[in-house]
Amino acid sequence: LAIACTLLNDNSSYIFFYDMGHDMKRYPKFINMAPSNSEKQQSIISIGFSLEGIRIAVLTNPDAGTAKLYEWKKEIRVTASCILADELAIIQKGEGKAEIWKITSDPNNKDQVFMSGKFHARLWRNHSETLKPLPPIVKLDTKNIFTDHTW
Repeated sequence: LAIACTLLNDNSSYIFFYDMGHDMKRYPKFINMAPSNSEKQQSIISIGFSLEGIRIAVLTNPDAGTAKLYEWKKEIRVTASCILADELAIIQKGEGKAEIWKITSDPNNKDQVFMSGKFHARLWRNHSETLKPLPPIVKLDTKNIFTDHTW
């Protein structure tokens, strides 16, 4: 189990991990979403484990946030921060301002995630340590608001 939260005492966002055994013990490992020098503090919007449970996909701020992949047990980031606003501006082509609200890992490919939200539903892949959008898998009307998805 992974739980994302913002601590009120320091206004930082974290992901904590729990063993689902009988004692619900918290793992000593966690992800601190503290910003680097080039990033501002970001709230976690959505998280999703890969099928094997090794990686976790993290989505922050839906309008100008980032998407990242982590190997949580090693506490390392697999991908650099993908600045979603930059990528969305390229692929949306004037369709309206997209927002991404949910991220899930592809159960068949640990380097792929699916993201959805306002005017956006697309598969993304890890290319050279950054997430890049793939061509649409189906012809979707991007004027739709995609409220949820699952594998």
